[in-house]
Amino acid sequence: MTISLPRNILLVSMPLIDPKMPNLAIEELASIAKFAGKRCDVLYGSLLLPPTVSDNLIIGMSGPSIFTPHYYRLDPELIAEEVVKELFRRKPEQNSNQQELKEAAMMDYLISMEAAEVCLDLCIDAIPIATYYYSDISILRFSNNSRR
Repeated sequence: MTISLPRNILLVSMPLIDPKMPNLAIEELASIAKFAGKRCDVLYGSLLLPPTVSDNLIIGMSGPSIFTPHYYRLDPELIAEEVVKELFRRKPEQNSNQQELKEAAMMDYLISMEAAEVCLDLCIDAIPIATYYYSDISILRFSNNSRR
């Protein structure tokens, strides 16, 4: 017995791509696939990112770290603490409100980490079951060779 798997294509533009800057390459790829006769959809995960994530994290180099706890099932507070510690280690200037700045950065990361979890859940929920076939995708809590 042969199992027929869906041959539909889903291209995903994941979060921390600035929602104000569309990914032109993903639309070009979708266009090529459609021209070849394939059904091809695009999911803009960045549009599902809650607005509680600060602009600094969306465009900043440490922004992807807000997804780390959910990708690897780690404690968000420990990750936020390490990221903030590293950020301030690179900015050694001491001033009177250094501790206040660290606490604000920590809160920003924790709020953004909650938003990242919501965004990933919304991305997963936006993918119709049994429409696309995945192989070896584990970063979004899919097991190897899972279908959704």
